[in-house]
Amino acid sequence: MQLFCRYLANYTTVKETEQIDKEVVRDYFTYLVQNSKRLSLNLADIKKSLQMIEDILHIEIDHSLSDFSLSNTSLWNNLK
Repeated sequence: MQLFCRYLANYTTVKETEQIDKEVVRDYFTYLVQNSKRLSLNLADIKKSLQMIEDILHIEIDHSLSDFSLSNTSLWNNLK
């Protein structure tokens, strides 16, 4: 959650939790995937982060974002 809060503060205009929507979470996911090496995150960390955000904010994340299976080509293409 600390990383998500830093992301919100540094990369978005979000000032209140009510402003956090699926688009913000999707952008955060993209940020995590693109910066996973720099942030020293693995896929399990990213998945846990998204699940925590989903649970705390009661936002249903798109299935494609929470699908870490080998068949999710969009995820694996982003990690290259």
